[in-house]
Amino acid sequence: MKKFIEVFPEWVLDKLSDSKKVNGFGKMLLITYRATDAELIRLTLNILNIIFEEDEKYDVNAEDWIVGFEFLIVDIKKDCPTLYVRMIELNSSDIEHVWKEE
Repeated sequence: MKKFIEVFPEWVLDKLSDSKKVNGFGKMLLITYRATDAELIRLTLNILNIIFEEDEKYDVNAEDWIVGFEFLIVDIKKDCPTLYVRMIELNSSDIEHVWKEE
């Protein structure tokens, strides 16, 4: 007998990212240190038809790879309403125009 689980896009983007940042100009950045989580985040963004930039870097301090996904906050409004509200609030808070972490 096959068993299935249902995973929502918002859960993937919120729970599988180790860090979430905004830049004050409407963009957000999800960061993960795990390759499997990066694959699921990438798959989710593609399924939602979100245009994103992906960057991999080696963190010398953590001695591990970091994968970041940058995209417009507004692109998750429909499918990830709770995460959208949190990121919009953080984005419009009184910050300098640099990446601010949740």
